[in-house]
Amino acid sequence: MVLGQRGKAKDQPQADSSLRDTENVTLSEDVQTYFEREVLPHESDAWIDHKKTKVAYEIPFNPPLSLNIRFRDKFLNKALFNTVADTQAMADSWRWEYNTLKTHSALQGRMPLETIQPAAT
Repeated sequence: MVLGQRGKAKDQPQADSSLRDTENVTLSEDVQTYFEREVLPHESDAWIDHKKTKVAYEIPFNPPLSLNIRFRDKFLNKALFNTVADTQAMADSWRWEYNTLKTHSALQGRMPLETIQPAAT
């Protein structure tokens, strides 16, 4: 334990920043429940500074680099996401437009819809 050296914090317990760590917790799970189950059994003196707790959304994505750049520039950098549902709906819409209506150099400047062959009957 480290004690504060100055001002109001003098002689008060302070967090040791060299021991700081982070955890990613799914949105469907309570942070405190996760902490008690996954952290405290290993570090009994650990604690959470709830003022520094943040909510973020991760979009798993591993396409070719050029698509990553387009997705970032045309979607991630231009949208504000309020909920997971909003994020998913907006990503689905962007992906549908990109995969059906946008022209692609790999398709000789055509849209994917133009390359689809009708099913043989």
